[in-house]
Amino acid sequence: MSYKRLALIIPYFGKFNNYFQLFLKTCKYNPRTDWIIFTDDKTDFNYPENVHVYYMTFENMQKLIQSKFDFEVLINKPYKLCDYKVAYGYIFFEYIKEYEYWGYCDTDIVWGDLDNFLDEKLKMGFDKLFPLGHLSIYKNSEKLRTLFRDTYIYNEIYKDIFSQDKIWGFDELYINSMVENSGLQLYEEDVSANPSVYYYKFRLVKKCQDLNRYLTEDYVDAKYYWENGKLYRVFFNDDTGKMEKNKFPYIHLQQRKMKMDKNILNGRKIEIGFGEFWPETVKWKKINFDVLKKCAGNRLRWKIKKSINLILPGMYNRAKL
Repeated sequence: MSYKRLALIIPYFGKFNNYFQLFLKTCKYNPRTDWIIFTDDKTDFNYPENVHVYYMTFENMQKLIQSKFDFEVLINKPYKLCDYKVAYGYIFFEYIKEYEYWGYCDTDIVWGDLDNFLDEKLKMGFDKLFPLGHLSIYKNSEKLRTLFRDTYIYNEIYKDIFSQDKIWGFDELYINSMVENSGLQLYEEDVSANPSVYYYKFRLVKKCQDLNRYLTEDYVDAKYYWENGKLYRVFFNDDTGKMEKNKFPYIHLQQRKMKMDKNILNGRKIEIGFGEFWPETVKWKKINFDVLKKCAGNRLRWKIKKSINLILPGMYNRAKL
């Protein structure tokens, strides 16, 4: 059998965000990766050849997942699918059996040169790449497809998680420990450009596995842009007195709404975020009060939970963004 390289699985129910066509455009520039989407949104998007869409209702998705387990699972709302991401290789095996790797990702993403970034990493033999739920990749082996069923601490935790309606964060809190406890190799570096949900302007956060914390960088007056399949951050380095740039495989735009002119989809350079270098093309509203309010609310909730944890340690083991 001739194997393909990687399939990223996305069940999504409801309307896609208004820059979903931009997501698709950047998928097209990564031809060695396929995306497999299950959705009830039948909007006439221009899907590239490496994005395969299957239309189904959320109810049919519930039935499909239930058919894979011999106990009653609970998926009352689409957001609960986050806890099932770790089982996508098992649930959707018939769709990914011809691939060497499978994984999952979100759609609030603009891709850079993901294919070339993965070239070196996949050659290094990691069993799982990346620690976060907005992009994770696994070897397509029986062990990795069913790892979620392993005993964790004292029981088969997946049965508790799949039979309860609350969100556990299985795709981030538990699965990485299960990989390492099984003697498998995890590439744990967070390589995304991931703007914090606590700040209005772009301040990137990185997940530090050693500390089990998100670390937030100081604000950098920078411009993020996509050009011919590459994603860059351009900024002025005060130390060197020069313009410099970082390259990222993708940017994750969690909880941020984009003001986008559809005409830019025909362009080769697309601007994302704040800055002064290329004021045309795609950019955020000068003041988006919805985003500002959401960031302030996130930060307030985080402070409250942090205070409660001082009194009741472990009461909140992560911020629910």
